[in-house]
Amino acid sequence: MPVSLWLLPPKTKKILLIANSEVEFQELAGKFDHICKFFAESCSILVESAIAGRYADLSIFTFAPNVVVIFIKEYDEHTANTLNFLSSIPERKTILLVDDLIEKAVDDGLLTLSAHLIVGKMLPAGQLRSRLQSVFANRA
Repeated sequence: MPVSLWLLPPKTKKILLIANSEVEFQELAGKFDHICKFFAESCSILVESAIAGRYADLSIFTFAPNVVVIFIKEYDEHTANTLNFLSSIPERKTILLVDDLIEKAVDDGLLTLSAHLIVGKMLPAGQLRSRLQSVFANRA
């Protein structure tokens, strides 16, 4: 069941973080914290996490996040299915943090990923912050 907005403080944003495994979440804890801090500076946030595939799809449906952040180390069937499901809900902002090889494949036109922001995982935190600000300049 989705969290009713009237239960949340005003200006609350719901953020869903998705990865292919729990290990990936642990590896990217710094980026995870930085993204949450970025949003928390301008609004209240409620954060949930899920593993790509059916669990993520269920979380997208029930949690109804405003922003979905997907960490993509390997572009597999579960990730593709989650991205396809997200594309059917255009009002969700989507950020993809991708592995260097995936970023290169996107840059070279070998792989098409649909998102509001696609950045490499190795991007320094300061640059990630400016990229986030460029996409979410209007966070009201």
